[in-house]
Amino acid sequence: GYEQFLPTFSSLSIEAMLWRIPGLAERFIYLNDDFQIIRPVAVEDFFRDDGVVLRGKWRATRLRRLGQRLKAALPGWLRFGRKADPASNHSAQQLTAAMVGFADRYFQVPHCPHPMRRSKLENFLTAHPRELAANLGFRLRAPEQFLATALADHLEIGAGSAIIDNRLGTLRLKPATQGAQSLQMQMDKAD
Repeated sequence: GYEQFLPTFSSLSIEAMLWRIPGLAERFIYLNDDFQIIRPVAVEDFFRDDGVVLRGKWRATRLRRLGQRLKAALPGWLRFGRKADPASNHSAQQLTAAMVGFADRYFQVPHCPHPMRRSKLENFLTAHPRELAANLGFRLRAPEQFLATALADHLEIGAGSAIIDNRLGTLRLKPATQGAQSLQMQMDKAD
């Protein structure tokens, strides 16, 4: 029923349709293609009783906007050649939080496995078909798109069914931007 949006190369468009996968369990864990689980995990690390376990921290929206403006104003040599990415994961989390009523703050989740409930996404997105269609309308990732994982997280928080537990850590390796010493320190931490 959404063929008019194909083909798409936007992960944000694709993730917005996860809830439509035939046979998808009510409770599932979504992992991007660049994850590895390196230690044993249990169901309770992701779902407890009727709650979803989230990892992350609250961020003030206003402070993030100020930081983005300051970063954009810095000369390129002070930013070490990096440009601000308007379609970044953090920007998408902030936009998504505002979309469901969190205007002054957003729950920033690191790049980690995302426990989700199919019904949370289905109920919201079927009730908001215009927002879904707008999100699907981008062939490539765009700053105007919401993030399905952040949508699920903020819906759980809003419903009082989120359990914030940062004891189970995550590790992010970025060999393209981290030096050998930094990578080794990260690997030692994982060990």
